[in-house]
Amino acid sequence: MAYQEGVIERFDRAKAHLGMVLGFDGDGDDDDYDCVALAPLELSLVAEANHPLVTCNDPQTVRANFAELVVRDSATLFDEKSKESFMGSSNVVFLSDFHSKRNAILAGAGYGWIPTHFIEEDLNNKRLAFIKLTPNRWVYQPQIIVRKGVIPKKAASLFQAIVNGVCVEPS
Repeated sequence: MAYQEGVIERFDRAKAHLGMVLGFDGDGDDDDYDCVALAPLELSLVAEANHPLVTCNDPQTVRANFAELVVRDSATLFDEKSKESFMGSSNVVFLSDFHSKRNAILAGAGYGWIPTHFIEEDLNNKRLAFIKLTPNRWVYQPQIIVRKGVIPKKAASLFQAIVNGVCVEPS
């Protein structure tokens, strides 16, 4: 399991046959890979429903007073110095995964970006709420990747077929 820029690093180091990334920058960083786009992944900027960032009129001016909760980028580039947060916060708490992040946000420990599908029930039950900042939703384009010119092994081929909606008969 790897996160953010650590996915490609781990994919290459492990000589993996298949990976899932949140998209490339479009600057040639995908040249060595064949990519299959998956459904877009929406992230939402949320806090616990009674958190001051949700209830105040101007969250931008008080945001620096609260911890931004961030899933740590697993790339070795960030072993010594963590990657800056998406929001540019100086008050950042790094967590290992979105499950921990969701729990911390629900406990009122701070605010952060989290996949919308992961917190839909919390939003519907008003345990979490959107922070009134622009933007408060962000969309990534996840992709399944394989190395260009490499024929995937059986498991990777089956997974790709399922992702592409091809009916696969068990063998």
